[in-house]
Amino acid sequence: MTFGRPEFAEENRLINATLGRQLPLVVAHRGVAAGTVVENTSIAVSAAFLSGAGMVEIDATMSRDGEFYAFHDGLENKHFGIHTNLQNLSAAEISSLKYHADGSELAEGAVEKLGALLASFAGKSEFLFNLDRSWPWWTTLLPLLDQLHMTQQLLLKAPADSPQIKSLAEHPVKYPFMPICRTSAEAWALTDEAGLNMMGVELLADSPEHEFARSDTIEAFAKQGLFVFVNAENVDSETPLFAGFDDATSLQNGFDQGWGELLGRGVHAIQTDWPWLLSSYAAECMRGAGVQTDG
Repeated sequence: MTFGRPEFAEENRLINATLGRQLPLVVAHRGVAAGTVVENTSIAVSAAFLSGAGMVEIDATMSRDGEFYAFHDGLENKHFGIHTNLQNLSAAEISSLKYHADGSELAEGAVEKLGALLASFAGKSEFLFNLDRSWPWWTTLLPLLDQLHMTQQLLLKAPADSPQIKSLAEHPVKYPFMPICRTSAEAWALTDEAGLNMMGVELLADSPEHEFARSDTIEAFAKQGLFVFVNAENVDSETPLFAGFDDATSLQNGFDQGWGELLGRGVHAIQTDWPWLLSSYAAECMRGAGVQTDG
C-alpha cells in the first residue's frame, strides 16, 4: 500500500518504503533514554534505531534569540533543575546547561541544536524522523530544514486547526505531513488543501468508544491514501492519547490488551517509549498471522 498523493511520490518514497518493510511502523518517542542517555539527543536516536524503531520522534524548540534545539520545552526542571522555559533563554545561556541523570550532572550532556542533530543522520535512508512541536516557527525553520536536504527523512506534524499549516502548504519543499486530529472532520477538511503533502493522520482518542478506535474509521483513512499514526506512550497517568491502548496497559496487563488492540484495529504507525518490545511483539503477531516481516 502506498500513502500520499501521486504527485508527491518522490518526497514520500522513504516513508512508504519503511512502511512496506515494517507494519506497523514503530516510532520511538524522543529516542530511547536510559542510564545516562537523555531523550532528544543523537545517542538516544541511535539507541532507538538499534532497538527496532523505524522512525524517531524529536521535539523542537527555539531560544529567545532564534536558535533551534532538540528539546521538549516545559521539562527544564526535570532535566536541568531550573524553572525557566528554554524559549526565554538565549543560545549562550542554553549552551551552559547540562543534563542531569540520577541527580548528577552529565559531562557530555549539552542540549543539542536541532539542525546539528538531524544533519548527523542526513542522507542515511534508514533514519526517519517525526518532528514534533516545530509548527510555531515554520516560517523560519522550514528554510533551515531545506538546507539539510532531508525531505524524504522528515515527517512534519501540527494540530489540524493550526494556522501554520497554510505556510507549510505554500512552502516550495513538500515535506511529508500529518495533522493531529481529534475528529474525522478535522482530518477530511485538509485532504484537498492545495500544495499540502498530507501523507497520514495522527489520531487522538480519549476512550475506546471514540470514532477513531473503530477499525472501519482507520480503514477509511487508508483507502484515501492516508496512514494512521497513534500514540501509545504515556505522557502522564491521566491522559489517554489513544483509548487507553498504551504502553502502561501493555506492560501491566499484557501486550494483547494494549498494543494488540492497536494492531487489531489496523493502525499503521505506533509511537512508544518501548520500541524494542513493541517491534518484537508486532513481528511475532505478523508471523502468527502469516505475514512476512523483516523482524
